[in-house]
Amino acid sequence: MYKKILLPIDGSKIAEKAAKEAFELGNLTGAEVIIMTVVEQNQYIGIPAGEAIAQINELLWEEAKDTIKKFSNLNKYDIKTSEKIVEGNPPQEIVKMAEDENTDLIVIGSTGKSGFDKFVLGSVADKVTNKSKCSVLVVH
Repeated sequence: MYKKILLPIDGSKIAEKAAKEAFELGNLTGAEVIIMTVVEQNQYIGIPAGEAIAQINELLWEEAKDTIKKFSNLNKYDIKTSEKIVEGNPPQEIVKMAEDENTDLIVIGSTGKSGFDKFVLGSVADKVTNKSKCSVLVVH
């Protein structure tokens, strides 16, 4: 059924719920679960590069590594996992990773945004669902 499941995470409680679903599916199907997070840096566009930006970047990467480790520990099954940290725009990087890794399924948490917030901010899960070539399971 599934051979590779992509699990994009952001460290939130809803991402933890999605992780539990992904690991359960991996256990049931024998699929590998690829745990990924995206270090988003578009908030720094236009700011002159300097030591402060380098330090912030380093902190973001350390936080990403800690988040990946935390989520890897949620795997209570003896299934194959791999870990990926990339830099960029989350929806684009998630879809790209799914294509590059030839995944069968993306399991992603919904932020629960609705109404005006969703319209203004957009939703990573919505964008991934609309752009992905593979199936997407959105966990609420």
